[in-house]
Amino acid sequence: MSKADLRLLSKIAYMYYNDNMSQHDIAQEINVSRSKISRLLVEAREQGIVQINVTIPVTRCFDLEQQLEETFGIREAIVVPVYSTKEENILNSLGQAGAEYLVNHVKEGMTVGFSMGETLKRLASYLGDEQQIDCEVVPIMGGNWPKMGYGLDANTISQSVAEKLGAKCFPLYAPAIVSNETLKESILSDLTVQNVFKKSLETDITFISVGVESSSQAHIHLLTEAEKKQSKEANVVGEVAFWFFDSEGSIPDIDIHNRVIGPSIEQISKHSKIVLVSGNSYKKEAIASALAGEWVDTLITDEHVAAYLLRNQKEEGKQHIEPEIELK
Repeated sequence: MSKADLRLLSKIAYMYYNDNMSQHDIAQEINVSRSKISRLLVEAREQGIVQINVTIPVTRCFDLEQQLEETFGIREAIVVPVYSTKEENILNSLGQAGAEYLVNHVKEGMTVGFSMGETLKRLASYLGDEQQIDCEVVPIMGGNWPKMGYGLDANTISQSVAEKLGAKCFPLYAPAIVSNETLKESILSDLTVQNVFKKSLETDITFISVGVESSSQAHIHLLTEAEKKQSKEANVVGEVAFWFFDSEGSIPDIDIHNRVIGPSIEQISKHSKIVLVSGNSYKKEAIASALAGEWVDTLITDEHVAAYLLRNQKEEGKQHIEPEIELK
């Protein structure tokens, strides 16, 4: 683009955005059609001459937060507003809220645990390296598995968080899931693995997200046909760190758990404060089930999921009300 063209775009953009002139008035001033002014304004944005920043004054839905805390008896709820229906943007909002929570709650000397997933990856990315916390960071499960996206494993997320905080990370150098129980026992016999496993059971705060079948086919392909049948019979609705749970939030006795490298969320929750960072409508049933399991202390989610959780709980409450018996 020539300098003359750039000057024209800059002039039109200045007249429109700074001088508050209408497109009609600018067209008359420059002696071109109004439709051309409209096209040139679009081009000015594409060339980076015009950059629009939207400042959102409301970043929390406090009414929903209070209702969630009272309804489910959790310590804290953080609900982010939904300004976009795109999953990407909701993930960014959740990640940012999770990062802010971490900075405000993790203190010097604490041990912090992480599971896997895109939401927690976003959390790590929103941490600034200016916030230094002398703590320990540990994954609550093994690392990569086939078909997993880059940077989504617990080891990478934990290392990223530790680098941002200036903290010490204790990676778990083992797969997230192995082919059989004998191999799992062999891996867990390693002293280094045992030390990390022990630390994951002693975390002060653990950040998790839930997975569901519709969001991760990589989870499902790791199950054998017999395990898939077991999961269906057990009414499995979601998983945390490959520990599958049912609609009541309980972990059923199914064979795949004999192959997972890492403690269950039920084990971790006995000592650790569990922070569930998860949203988007396709995960709402799994999030509701996680709350039903009563192992979530803090929930960070979006307003659409929050509204569903409250509505669903209210409807279930009505179903459980026994009809009154009329006495004669």
